[in-house]
Amino acid sequence: MHPRALRTRERGAGGAVAEPVWCELHVSVSVHEDGGVTHLVVFTDVTDARRVEASLRHQAMHDELTGLPNRRALTTTVSRLLAGPTARRTGVLFCDIDNFKRVNDSLGHDAGDELLVELAQRLRDRLPAGCAASRSAGDEFVVVCADVDLHGGLDALSATVAGILRTAIPVHGQLVRISATVGAAVGATIGLGVGDPDSHRADPSGPDIDPTDDPVAQVLRRERATELAGLEPAPGHPGTGDLMRFADAALFEAKSGGNGRFALADEAIMKGADEALRMETQLREAMVNDELVLHYQPVVGADGRIQTAEALVRWQHPEHGLLFPDKFLPVAEAADLLGDLDRWVLRAAVREAATWPGTAPDGIPPSVAVNLAGLLPGDPDFLPVVRATVAESGLPWDRLVLELVETCLADLPSHTLREMNELIAAGVRFAVDDFGTGYSSLSRLTGLPAQIVKLDRAFVRGVATGESDRAVARAVVDLTAAIGQVCVAEGVEDEDQFAVLRDLGVHAYQGWLFARAMPAEAFTELVRRGPIVPETRVAG
Repeated sequence: MHPRALRTRERGAGGAVAEPVWCELHVSVSVHEDGGVTHLVVFTDVTDARRVEASLRHQAMHDELTGLPNRRALTTTVSRLLAGPTARRTGVLFCDIDNFKRVNDSLGHDAGDELLVELAQRLRDRLPAGCAASRSAGDEFVVVCADVDLHGGLDALSATVAGILRTAIPVHGQLVRISATVGAAVGATIGLGVGDPDSHRADPSGPDIDPTDDPVAQVLRRERATELAGLEPAPGHPGTGDLMRFADAALFEAKSGGNGRFALADEAIMKGADEALRMETQLREAMVNDELVLHYQPVVGADGRIQTAEALVRWQHPEHGLLFPDKFLPVAEAADLLGDLDRWVLRAAVREAATWPGTAPDGIPPSVAVNLAGLLPGDPDFLPVVRATVAESGLPWDRLVLELVETCLADLPSHTLREMNELIAAGVRFAVDDFGTGYSSLSRLTGLPAQIVKLDRAFVRGVATGESDRAVARAVVDLTAAIGQVCVAEGVEDEDQFAVLRDLGVHAYQGWLFARAMPAEAFTELVRRGPIVPETRVAG
């Protein structure tokens, strides 16, 4: 039988209210020969077990760091609200903290966690009645509101939430200014309540949620009551996924306009979200069916010899033709496909590179560089995937370069460094990609487990005309040379840039001056032709 509280309120020795004691009651009946009856009643204290159960149930529905409801609790709440009387007025607001990465990079992840906890508390304290916040993932909060009309509509509520998250918070001795970008959608957006002006109820059997109280807490209490009653939980509302997807699409739209903005899901945004979902499905199929292709852009030495080629993924789309990464990488990132995409690129790149011919004068084929964004050092499958993929291809280990942005290589834990050092010992080289962007610091170069530093095109562009860009390039070249790293200049597009960079001592060059990215067959032919010099550069 179900446990029951022996007493809901007990008095301790000092007269204080004590916690209830939960017991399981077992009763057995014995009938004697003379017809008498004996009842054996056994009480078992299950209070500790109940506390453990309650703790596990809370953990399943709440974020460990902030204590806010998690995505599972959010989804359940939205589903129940869409089945209730305020369905068409139910609002979902996705909130992304602007430049949160800067806090992690400059102050450390502990500071980032502290900031998230403070922001979570602000949302608890300041959200209007009938609204609740959850933490979806990373630096993203999601607010759900049972009835946006009580707060002036979705537009006004979005401005209110953005205002709550626009603040300055002291973190690790520094005052950090914060803002958030917000994307929002409401039940009416997905057609709930259309054509039914006389009734607010989308589903007469749905729960009655008080629109002036915390909707998540109410839903979780009702879900627990349903469980204790031995009843099956109500099925999820079919519009839940669409409402959250459209709010997320509105967030993406708001981000394109800059920090601190908000956007509401409209017909154009919903159409774009549907197209993104369709493209996501097609991208998954393209990876399974090997419909993606790789183009290669050479990295050459000062003598024009091709040292490396960066593998750049393209998608030969059946309807839209050849798509460049800027068209599908955002879709892959939103769908959490970057890891799968990295695996595909790594597998295809090392397989093709294993067949490249040698280059003069030593007859050694070029190395291949693969840029990683989803399969990263420290991931559980990073080392096994790289090992197995390279071994299967037959590519020598010293012909593989793995490129990552600086933030993926900084402040790595010891076990991650051990895995990277294992690959380095085998011959693999790591490259810092786009160095000089974001919050790069020359002082951090000495601590990065990388053998190659790629100077970002933003500095290369003005190196022949701007003293400041030339000074940055000179500093990077000098430091990399001093610590035994190789410096590669990205985005070299004219002879003046090349001449200045060569005089500064840059080791290798990548850019349109030498060759654009080209299909595998064209790159193989280019390797056979020998060194590239600017006068014989290849359009690709």
